[in-house]
Amino acid sequence: MKKYLFILTIIILISCKQKSINTSLRSDKDLKDLVCLKGDTVAYEELSNVYIDYGYKDFLPYALIMANKYNYPQACFDVYFCLCDIYGKTGDIFLDDLDSTTQKMAIFYLRKGIELGHCQSMQTLGKFYISGKYVGENIELGEQLIKKGDSLQNIW
Repeated sequence: MKKYLFILTIIILISCKQKSINTSLRSDKDLKDLVCLKGDTVAYEELSNVYIDYGYKDFLPYALIMANKYNYPQACFDVYFCLCDIYGKTGDIFLDDLDSTTQKMAIFYLRKGIELGHCQSMQTLGKFYISGKYVGENIELGEQLIKKGDSLQNIW
């Protein structure tokens, strides 16, 4: 009996191994088409979940499309996050390894996210202003951004 249980366990483990983590009922191609052609935010979020285990460098084009073509606030932050991830650094203040042009791009998308009301962009750029890293030090503005980001986050 133990032998059959062991074999059954092995078969289940092998059959559960997947190439894609897409848990959506839609294919990766369908999600990409919906993002690129229609700006579908639900498809975008599903697609972001597909890329979570693969690293976000391949997700960057979709974040850029949603940020630029459709002005989707989360995508603006995702561009920042993808740029950090490409260099193997994610978190609050990890732009040090990025070249200056890429740093400026990351900051640009945080600012765009703020313009569109994205709370995590506010909190992140607020920390940059307080520390004086990547932007001129402005503690008052930094604290305002963090406070506003916190209040918006509590709404959701």
